[in-house]
Amino acid sequence: MTPHIRLLAAAALISACTPRPQAPEPRADDTATRIRNVAAGLTGPNIVRGEPAGFAIEERMRRYNVPAVSVAVIDGGRIAWARAWGVTTAGGQAPADTATLFQAASISKPVAAAAALRLVERGMLHLDGDVNTQLRS
Repeated sequence: MTPHIRLLAAAALISACTPRPQAPEPRADDTATRIRNVAAGLTGPNIVRGEPAGFAIEERMRRYNVPAVSVAVIDGGRIAWARAWGVTTAGGQAPADTATLFQAASISKPVAAAAALRLVERGMLHLDGDVNTQLRS
């Protein structure tokens, strides 16, 4: 899994850990517009004047030889929409969908870090404290 895809997946999962006020249900045309904006508007770590500001998901998939990507957008603590691009196996013909299982790689690390920082914010965990006072056997 490439760094860009891992970052996209991590961002979606971290966003899922962050509660937000309930938003009204988006209209179907708003959802279609949001999907198009995400599909065409990936950005890199640096934006260079005179270079394209966004990349399409399909372009990034070709560049990094990624056969499929699935994106779920979390809004108000609920899945606002989900969509998949590509095929289930490299060189295959079966299209990926939102039920396709993907290798998660090291996605648990940023999720665990986000959860730990949430506990720090709530005063339930101290980063400078002795870990042995927090562990139970």
